[in-house]
Amino acid sequence: MKYSIMILPQARRFCKNITSRSERNKISDAIEQLAENPYPEGSKKLKDTNLWRITVSDYRIIYSIEKDELVIMVVKIGKRNDVYKAIMDLM
Repeated sequence: MKYSIMILPQARRFCKNITSRSERNKISDAIEQLAENPYPEGSKKLKDTNLWRITVSDYRIIYSIEKDELVIMVVKIGKRNDVYKAIMDLM
């Protein structure tokens, strides 16, 4: 069963602003792989949330899994310290 991927605008903007093409490609590849397996090796559920995270180089991809609708929603992409602060602000 394959999931659809939705990327929120702020996550998309952050990814477009990464200057390293190889880093952008790694992030894009990791997001695409979530469609096949939303729980890849190294993924972790964030405490007290319905969000998950994966690590790609120095970046974190924060996403939610909508099992009923087969949708992965990428909520935030960012550097480690910044992304967790932004997630706390959302809550």
